[in-house]
Amino acid sequence: ALLMLLPIFSRGQNLLVNSSFASGSSPWDICATEVTINTESFFGGTSRSNLAAEISKRSGVRQKVSITPGKIFQVSFNASRRTLGGTPANPGITIDVYGDVTGNSYLSSNKVFTNTTFGFTNEVITFSVPANSPDNIIVVKFSGYNNSTNQGVIVDDITLTVASSLPVQLISFTGELSNGQSTLNWKTASELNNKYFIVERSANGTRFDSIGLVKAAVTNNSSKTYTFTDMKTNAGTNFYRLRQVDVDGSFSYSKVVT
Repeated sequence: ALLMLLPIFSRGQNLLVNSSFASGSSPWDICATEVTINTESFFGGTSRSNLAAEISKRSGVRQKVSITPGKIFQVSFNASRRTLGGTPANPGITIDVYGDVTGNSYLSSNKVFTNTTFGFTNEVITFSVPANSPDNIIVVKFSGYNNSTNQGVIVDDITLTVASSLPVQLISFTGELSNGQSTLNWKTASELNNKYFIVERSANGTRFDSIGLVKAAVTNNSSKTYTFTDMKTNAGTNFYRLRQVDVDGSFSYSKVVT
């Protein structure tokens, strides 16, 4: 079976700075937060160049972000349990978002990771800030959960976008594996200026290649269902995502199914 991780398109400007940690710990180290950054290979992955941050009992990340209240926001990030260095079997992280002025909590979510081989999965969480809130600055914070050690969960590519501005609302992305063929199915709740979807496949969850194109339905602003069959899957695990392209050439990615 193909497992649906999270079926929402990432769209819009990322309000966070240095989301890939390529520039070090700034500005994730506000309030004297200890930030641990290293390459994926240091934590158990294969890449010796891509940088990521570790969330454990000792270290985390925290950043202030300017926003406009009265909108729905989307936090997206990649995460994997660290597989080197005596990491506990089920370490977790807590994702908090709270107001810089009021201290009001707009999001508090715990995620536990139990993978035994290193591999990022994408997570997406939505939250809203009321229109009458005085908080035009919020704090996005990742900290350790269910972990008393200094080895924990590795995070990368953290984004914060305005979810209510999505022109294509994808409400499901699933599929079936049968006789060596993967059939992907997805459904949109509404579409605006959608041109087509490009289906992309990866053997490692990092590098994706295009394997097909599905044109958008003619009419906008109504529910639509799409399907695509990959008749030549790779040996081993296959990762799939959708690249949705607008009529003006701008595009966005869905989350990944395995």
